[in-house]
Amino acid sequence: MGKTGSLILSADPRDLAREGKRYAQFLGRFTRVGARIRGAEEGASAVEFAIIAPVFILLIFGIIIYGTVLASYIAVQQLAAEAARASVGGLSATERTTLAQNYVSQNLAGYPLINPKYLSIATNPQANTFGVTVTYNMAKNPIFRMAGGIPLPATTIHGNAVVQNGGY
Repeated sequence: MGKTGSLILSADPRDLAREGKRYAQFLGRFTRVGARIRGAEEGASAVEFAIIAPVFILLIFGIIIYGTVLASYIAVQQLAAEAARASVGGLSATERTTLAQNYVSQNLAGYPLINPKYLSIATNPQANTFGVTVTYNMAKNPIFRMAGGIPLPATTIHGNAVVQNGGY
């Protein structure tokens, strides 16, 4: 029986054994090459880490910075709303202004992200309403200095709240 290429046309066990040995040698060479390639993967983790780490660190810093900025926005708005609510008890515009300013100065310690030096309070008494505006300048906040190349929102935050004057 003859052979065509590597196709075995013989049922002779010796031919089958020879073909099996050649196939085993081929597989042996292939697995040795595979082992060498697998051994070259040892430094791949370090390269992947070097590529991913700066992006990951920038993402973490962005989360921290924007978290601080958003917490400051919420704190300023909360101060304005609470100061407006505290002013409801006043009988005149002057008394309401004093109540709002006293509330902010007494409760500012509960807002650790707000520096009192850069906070201002303005009131807007109208005929039937009383408005409180709290303005905070975050330009001196250390988080803005840490930001580096991260785009940030405006440094001035305005919190506004309006309440109705008491009475019928």
